[in-house]
Amino acid sequence: MTDEKDDKAPEAEQPQADTRDYEAEARREGWKDLEAWTAAGNDPARHRPAKDFVEAGEKIVPLMKAKLTRLEKKYATLEKSVQQERKATLEAMKSQNESYEARLKEALKTAVTKGDGDAVVDLQDKLADAKDKGKEIAKELRAPKDEEPVEFTEFLEENAWYATDEELKDEADALGLVLRRKNPDMPADKFFAEVARKIKAAHPDKFGRKPPAPDSSSRSSGASGSKSKGVPRDVQAQFEAMAAVIPAKDREQFLKNAAKNYLENQE
Repeated sequence: MTDEKDDKAPEAEQPQADTRDYEAEARREGWKDLEAWTAAGNDPARHRPAKDFVEAGEKIVPLMKAKLTRLEKKYATLEKSVQQERKATLEAMKSQNESYEARLKEALKTAVTKGDGDAVVDLQDKLADAKDKGKEIAKELRAPKDEEPVEFTEFLEENAWYATDEELKDEADALGLVLRRKNPDMPADKFFAEVARKIKAAHPDKFGRKPPAPDSSSRSSGASGSKSKGVPRDVQAQFEAMAAVIPAKDREQFLKNAAKNYLENQE
């Protein structure tokens, strides 16, 4: 008995078919089929298939992004240079204005000593103008830059809810106003940490925490005579702090809604 040999060679792997819907992708980017392209008054010879359109775009986009990045860096460098030049100019203006004020004061003393009333009035007016100008220069020098502080950027990175939950964001903003008013010198990092802590304490259910058990010994009533039965005193205090920045006519309703939402989340 002879061994049978399999003369069939293994079949070569067939390339997988491209299942991308190039036409749908191209249309999302503004591509038109030949009929619509021609109807719009374009040269039929310059029309290209959807696949070519998409692939060309995929080659261009990275190049455009790289170019945009370079332009952004160039703009940032230019902007920094302009800011530095402006600051140097303001510093020079401040120095010149201070020297001018000093000269005016000396002249004013002389005019007063001589009893020259007209000169006194004129010099007083000029000195007042110089002081106003000095205030404007100082104000511009103190003007904050149009950029977010590092502490706020870190706060956003650690508290995604601020960008995704509108209600929590509004509460955080209200708390922040009250906290800053009471503690104007609080460091930025501690300020943002305290806002986050208060929000998480007031809404444990939204942060995967078990709500605290209601404490019958720590009940309090809200502002304007509205009762908030079942709401712990510390939580009620937070609600009242938030209500302080709300128009007076809406405060009572705000406190009622806040208490209701809190109690519903305890069930």
